[in-house]
Amino acid sequence: MTKPWTIVFAGLLIMSLYIAPAWASDTPSSKSEKSPASSKAEQEIRALLSRWIEALVKNDLDFRGQIMADDETFTTYDGAVITKSHILEAAKSSNYAIEALSPENITVRVYGDAAVVNLRASITERINGKSLTNLAQVTQTWIKRNSRWQVVAEHATRVVQ
Repeated sequence: MTKPWTIVFAGLLIMSLYIAPAWASDTPSSKSEKSPASSKAEQEIRALLSRWIEALVKNDLDFRGQIMADDETFTTYDGAVITKSHILEAAKSSNYAIEALSPENITVRVYGDAAVVNLRASITERINGKSLTNLAQVTQTWIKRNSRWQVVAEHATRVVQ
């Protein structure tokens, strides 16, 4: 059975993937040559990442629900596989909040109507009144369906320091 804090942590990691494009100029994918379509798609995804981070901090469930595909799965660092409905349900809890989220090393690689996002993020959550900070390496798969980008799969691995 999935522990409640695992679902919460997974939700945070999912959102951490959508952090501000301020780091974009330092990423390897930004320095390589790309087709105009690929560059446009990367910019769109980076903008959505930024909006998703805002939605995480503000707990904007509407936007979070739009950016995640209905069939999205998220594999947590302990191997639990959770769905969009689990993530959104956990976000409704008054026992959980994202206090801080700091991404780094964001890369976006576009392959037509698919993209892979990688990043590392420090995530501070408040769970049952206690703050917990973790460092995670995250990979996301994005698909463009019906003219809009959505996340269909994510995986997070806790980075042990």
